[in-house]
Amino acid sequence: MTKALLPTTLFVLSLSALAAAPIQSLDEKPRSRGALLYETHCIACHNTEVHWRDKTVVTNGDSLVSQVRRWQASIGLRWGEDDIQEVVHHLDTLYYHLPQPKK
Repeated sequence: MTKALLPTTLFVLSLSALAAAPIQSLDEKPRSRGALLYETHCIACHNTEVHWRDKTVVTNGDSLVSQVRRWQASIGLRWGEDDIQEVVHHLDTLYYHLPQPKK
């Protein structure tokens, strides 16, 4: 390759890489860590019906934490407490809207 073609080739490759990159809408908020963990590990079995069913076992914040902790352990994820709390926050924000404890 000649020296004259090198800058042009690099420019074309750069444009190709940019064109192939996913584009995020300006209106779209980045997903939280809790959302990403839930979407990666849980959504296959837990669709929205699980969170809206009449016989839910989640009745307060403690029971939500308990369920997240239980299910992540049962499938061997070994999440730390920060990951568990991130998923709890995601689920509460999206589905449960539980009252927050007073500080």
